[in-house]
Amino acid sequence: MADNPKPLLQDHLASEHESHLASEHEIHLASEHESHLASEHESHLASEHEDLLTSGHEDRLTPAHEDYLEAIYQLGEQGRMPVRSVDLADRLDVSKASVNKAIANLKKAKLVEQPHYGDITLTGKGCAYADGILERHQVLYHFLIDVLGVKPAIAEEEACSMEHAISDDTLRRWIDHLDSLYGTANEASGNACGEACKEDGESAGEEARSEI
Repeated sequence: MADNPKPLLQDHLASEHESHLASEHEIHLASEHESHLASEHESHLASEHEDLLTSGHEDRLTPAHEDYLEAIYQLGEQGRMPVRSVDLADRLDVSKASVNKAIANLKKAKLVEQPHYGDITLTGKGCAYADGILERHQVLYHFLIDVLGVKPAIAEEEACSMEHAISDDTLRRWIDHLDSLYGTANEASGNACGEACKEDGESAGEEARSEI
């Protein structure tokens, strides 16, 4: 009598089903592995981004973060008033999303405070840091215009770039040098500045900046 083909067919179908399940499991594991690697890569990039917050000499912020602090300081009347994110975005000509990312980093550095999507306020540390940035800007702007004869518009633009490179120690030496030559150190650090900082007044002082 001929063998019954049904058991053989059932065994074959069961084997194909097991192979299919095994293949799906392998694909799932591979997908999970790729997701894990992607997550680790994103975490690494985030960590690198945070490291950039204090890159360079003297634990200084990146130029972009210094620009944010300076703008908050100016918009908030020397750090006395809270600042809206939309006003900060308009001032720096950036997107609201860029503002949110920058503020998140500045909050981690304890330089600003912001309730959930609320207004932005400088901390004492942030205010002192921002005041130092503005002082460097004023000294550079004054030197470029009054000593080198650079046109105001160009001096404003170049002072904005140079303020991020000069250290506090170099600034002090520069002011002392200007004072010895022209007697203009006090004017340079307190009275002469570009269009972007005309509404700002006197410095918060060396003692406050030393807390950073």
